Amino acid sequence: MPGLYAAIAVVNAVVIAAAERRAEFAAARATGLTRSQVVRMAAIESAAVTFIGLAPGALVAAGALAGFFPEMQGVRILAVPWNLFGLWTVAALTITPVAAALTALAATRSSPRLWSPPGE
Repeated sequence: MPGLYAAIAVVNAVVIAAAERRAEFAAARATGLTRSQVVRMAAIESAAVTFIGLAPGALVAAGALAGFFPEMQGVRILAVPWNLFGLWTVAALTITPVAAALTALAATRSSPRLWSPPGE
């Protein structure tokens, strides 16, 4: 259940971040990028940010867990659930780019137009 809550929170953050970038997406489209290139850019950026967050997080967690290595007669006791760690890593690297791509698709639905100040 906490994993589902975390996934919803991550998707919410990605959707808000991508929705706030509508002007940036429009500028990219106006400079010649196609809609699919903008969506691909958003997905790759999201995956990169996710990886950049996961890597240091894993290192910090490993450092914290290193303190739990009680050496009892040369035996180290620590069980790392590598399957679960891999599952969460793959899930994070899948969910965030998909959420970013879907939001970028929605944000780039209309073709870009020149910006004019309100009231003109």
